Amino acid sequence: MTVTVIPFVVLAGGVGALLRFLVTQAIPTTTARPFPIGVVTVNVLGSLVAGMTLGLLSGQIISVDVAIVIWAGLCGGLTTFSTVAVETIMLGRHHVRLAWLNIAATVVGGCASAAIGFAVTRLLFP
Repeated sequence: MTVTVIPFVVLAGGVGALLRFLVTQAIPTTTARPFPIGVVTVNVLGSLVAGMTLGLLSGQIISVDVAIVIWAGLCGGLTTFSTVAVETIMLGRHHVRLAWLNIAATVVGGCASAAIGFAVTRLLFP
């Protein structure tokens, strides 16, 4: 990694955080719908992007520096484990099954989408 990548990581992190904010505002958690669909969505999409980035990197289509900007910046700003933790605790107070569903959707959905992103990218860019 070169030092010149740092400003790009910061910029990409801001873009990712803004995207997370917009998605979670567009799909809010409410009393009527307590499951945090917006947060699960950004975490699964971020995992998909991370998997695609890994596919591009392993196919030598992008450099390590570009991968770092995407992973640490864009995906780091877009996804959020701390929000998952807080929302799971809040759900668990009144909706224990939804709390477990939140954990499963985030972990399984995130890992599955990363694997799909990697596989599709490797097929497109062998």
